[in-house]
Amino acid sequence: MEMKMSEWISVDERLPEDEGEVLCAGRGWAAPFVTACWYDQEREGWWRMGSHYTDAHDGQEYPTHWQPLPPPP
Repeated sequence: MEMKMSEWISVDERLPEDEGEVLCAGRGWAAPFVTACWYDQEREGWWRMGSHYTDAHDGQEYPTHWQPLPPPP
């Protein structure tokens, strides 16, 4: 069975509407990354495993794209 992935959505175009987990991709301080994370509307920031991503303007690590998580196997 082939699983179809959603299209990546730029964080500049749209942010997730709820605080559920999504799949994030972006640039890290050492390498690009893909991980599960969520966007906190109230705090206006991205989170993963209890850690807040750094601000987009500090050049460290920040999601640039996201998409809904695929269904589990």
